[in-house]
Amino acid sequence: MFDQSTIVLADYEKVQSEAEQKNMRLSSRIVYEGTFDFDTYRDELEVAEENHQVGMKVLYENERVRVWRISLEPGDRVPFHTHRNPYIWICTDGTTGAHRENDGKEQHFDYHPDELDFLPIRPGEKLIHDLENIGDAKLGFIVVELLD
Repeated sequence: MFDQSTIVLADYEKVQSEAEQKNMRLSSRIVYEGTFDFDTYRDELEVAEENHQVGMKVLYENERVRVWRISLEPGDRVPFHTHRNPYIWICTDGTTGAHRENDGKEQHFDYHPDELDFLPIRPGEKLIHDLENIGDAKLGFIVVELLD
């Protein structure tokens, strides 16, 4: 019989290795990996490519960067949206969050304050995903988009 925590750790190490090959660093621990039902989010997914609102509020913007604030109470979520620019996220308030991508993959992460990651989205690439607070405390991030 397999221990689920061992499987998740092995999956995390594989994902981390793949991330490092792209000069990324995953700092949050994956606690679940699976798939989700597309029908639940069909309407959002159909318009996700046009949605570039990655947070609740723009704190600062100029021609080089855009800084967002994300603050999610338990059960709140940021709808599916598209990233076309490289970005850095910094966790300000930690708990468990669900992250779903448009390829059907769903991952849950245990986020902790001061964790961060850099996602080097290259020209012509995009990342479509959502974010949901599935924990029992506030989940918060500062997201810094590097603009063209």
